[in-house]
Amino acid sequence: MFYYFRGPKEGEGSTFTVYIPQAEAEKVASLTKPVTAVVSGMGETILLANDDSNLLGVQQQLLETFGYKVLAAEDGLQAVELFTAHQHDIALFITDLMMPKLGGAEAAKMIQEINPRMKIIFLTSHIDYIKQMQDLALDAVVMHQPCGVVDFSRTIRKQLDKV
Repeated sequence: MFYYFRGPKEGEGSTFTVYIPQAEAEKVASLTKPVTAVVSGMGETILLANDDSNLLGVQQQLLETFGYKVLAAEDGLQAVELFTAHQHDIALFITDLMMPKLGGAEAAKMIQEINPRMKIIFLTSHIDYIKQMQDLALDAVVMHQPCGVVDFSRTIRKQLDKV
C-alpha cells in the first residue's frame, strides 16, 4: 500500500492520496465465505425467557420466523411456571442468565429437576459468565449475545436434535 500526503497550502487544505494494490481475482474469490442459510424449525415449542421486554419481543419474532412456537417469560420464575404448565409441549428452554426474581441458571436447574432431559441454551452478554456456566453440571449451550442469526438457528437445531 502506498500513501501520499501533500501538506496544506494556504486556502486549499491538505490532500491525501492512497494507492491500494489491485488484488488478483483468485485471491479475492478464496477469501469470500459461502452464504449459509438459516436452519428452520419444525414447529417445536421453545420456552424463551428474557427480562428485557424489547429483546424478548425481537427474539420471539425471530424464533417464530424460524418456524418455532414460542412461550415467552419475562423472568425465571415465570419461565418455571410456564414450563410446569406446558412441560409436555416444550422441547427447548432458551434463557438470559441475568434476570430479576429468578435468574436463568436457577430456572434451568428447577426445570431440569422436573425434566432432566430438557435441552437448554443460555444467552448472555457477559463474557465472564460464559466460562462459569460451562463449568456447571447442566447439559447446556452458552451463547454470547448478540449472536448471529445463522449461528443461533444452527445452535437451536443442534440442541433439539441431541439425543
